[in-house]
Amino acid sequence: MKRTHFYLLLLYVGFLPNAIIAQHKTYRQASPASLSSMLLESSITYEFVWNKHHQLPQVIERTLDRVIGLEPQQTLYRAKFYDQHSRIVKAECLNSDGQQQKMGEIQCGNHSIQGIFYSDAQICRYPLKFKNAGQTLSLKTLKQYNDVKYLTSVYFHEDLPTSTKKIVFIIPEWMEVELKEFNFKPFEVSKTKKYLAQRKAWQYTYEAHNLTALSREYFMPGNSHVYPHVLVLAKSFTKNQQRQTLLASTDDLYAWYSSLTNQVKNQPQNLRPLLQHIIQGKQSDVGKIKAIYYWVQDNIRYIAFEDGIAGFKPQSANKVFDQKYGDCKGMANLTKALLKLAGYDARLTWIGTNHLAYDYSIPSLAVDNHMVCTVWLKGKRYILDATEKFNALGDYAERIQGRPILIENGDKYILDKVPVLSNTRNLVIGTQKAFIKDGALQGKGTMELSGENKQMLLYYLHTTPTQRRPRFIKGVISSRNQNFEVLSSRTSNVHNREQPFEIQYRFQNKAQVNKFGNELYIDIDYAKEYKASIIDTNRLSYVKFPEKVLNLTNITLEIPKGYKVKHLPANMEFMHHKFSFRVKFEQNKGKLLYIKEIVVGDGIIPKECFKTWNECIIQLNKIYEDQVVLVKKQGE
Repeated sequence: MKRTHFYLLLLYVGFLPNAIIAQHKTYRQASPASLSSMLLESSITYEFVWNKHHQLPQVIERTLDRVIGLEPQQTLYRAKFYDQHSRIVKAECLNSDGQQQKMGEIQCGNHSIQGIFYSDAQICRYPLKFKNAGQTLSLKTLKQYNDVKYLTSVYFHEDLPTSTKKIVFIIPEWMEVELKEFNFKPFEVSKTKKYLAQRKAWQYTYEAHNLTALSREYFMPGNSHVYPHVLVLAKSFTKNQQRQTLLASTDDLYAWYSSLTNQVKNQPQNLRPLLQHIIQGKQSDVGKIKAIYYWVQDNIRYIAFEDGIAGFKPQSANKVFDQKYGDCKGMANLTKALLKLAGYDARLTWIGTNHLAYDYSIPSLAVDNHMVCTVWLKGKRYILDATEKFNALGDYAERIQGRPILIENGDKYILDKVPVLSNTRNLVIGTQKAFIKDGALQGKGTMELSGENKQMLLYYLHTTPTQRRPRFIKGVISSRNQNFEVLSSRTSNVHNREQPFEIQYRFQNKAQVNKFGNELYIDIDYAKEYKASIIDTNRLSYVKFPEKVLNLTNITLEIPKGYKVKHLPANMEFMHHKFSFRVKFEQNKGKLLYIKEIVVGDGIIPKECFKTWNECIIQLNKIYEDQVVLVKKQGE
């Protein structure tokens, strides 16, 4: 986890103007050393205007990016995005004198989004060609949003360090817009408001300075939890004394979602042969629901895609079945269709994963990014996320635990939350019974994994060719320790998602035992979990592990005949309200017992706890660096 997140920004360029260097010296510890350019100024204005042709509001976006090149003879590409609800009307490059400069070939086309198989998101890449270091060029663009609800969030950070960032909203009196501000501290964003009499509009101006480049840190939550941004809520407009609602409340958001799902034409009767095959031999309601849920997990390939309105509208259940793949909405819809065909009360459910910082008190398309299915059985709700491969009924992935959900309910809706499961769900137990033979530590061991770790392991096993699985398992057991030899291994049923996954193995490790005269030095813990987990206290975000942590290690070492314990590493008990580490050595009837317990209750280390966490890891590493010493008994 330890890495440097803030680097040198301004390299010394022989004739780079001294004024520029002095002006931006604050970046010297805040940016990559390899950086070849930065934004001196980035401004963006969003103005709500009336589209007379469509009789609807639209948004005009004007941007100005003034870039300085820090290296000669380079081409920097600036990206601007659009989709079927927006278009880039104009783009031009200006030199430092404000004169238009010809750009190279502009590249426009589909944009590949991480985790999205197909998207209607489009991108234009504009080349800015710098001849000399210290040269400045500006890119001006004009963009039009045809549907105002698709203007959702506006972030201050760019992909380059930015000296001055300005975001302006011009909102006429006839337009009702709420601007919700997130994560302004500690970035010291200023805000001003003034009335533009000639336009009969209010102007809101936000300004921030000395922003580092947008980046991802290890174990970082979603950007909406960390970076300053403004959520734009276009609620309504009034024309000719008539108010028309856009997205003014959760009711409006649900009504729009519902209008899209009502357009989906499922043909459930065509799925009846499939249903009969799935539930054949299942007698109980729980058994039938499990069978349907698990079948969709196992047989429908999850491929995320967004295509205009299809980013919110599910594909029909029949189409998902026929093509054997779908996104979260399509898989949820197929799950619902099969459950309803089987006679159960199943409903589509919208949810925002923990990547998002919002809930359904905010009427915006930004509040959710996922869809699941909720089914009722004897008064109990089960939330089924078929995109989570090898997830058991009643179990919930970390990314949705505690998250608000919006459940369809005819013209109404139901607000609820996904249950929060304790860290015992993610229990990892490692046990070894070891002895010393032929100068090596040998023995048998067992690894038992549950929750997120189990699901991840099962997923990789099922996507790994059969002939490569043994090697993969050996890597899991050995923690990639090259000295740790896995002599044999056996795993539990790779198709059973309802029980912990178990690996049994035999091992030997010559590097764990060293003999000097009458003494044996034993490095009893080969895995040394969290040894390298010192946190960089300068990082931007708090630490969010992929799961709540509960790791237990139990190693029993048989003390060789004729030897006794001369030295043991210190025991450790580091208790904190966010985490705890316990390490204990015990002797009992010719055996040495090593016990380790690591707990991070909610999987989060807040920034104010970084120092304490690092103190704990330093103390843990002292134990890891120490060794058990056995000495021959006198006369033997």
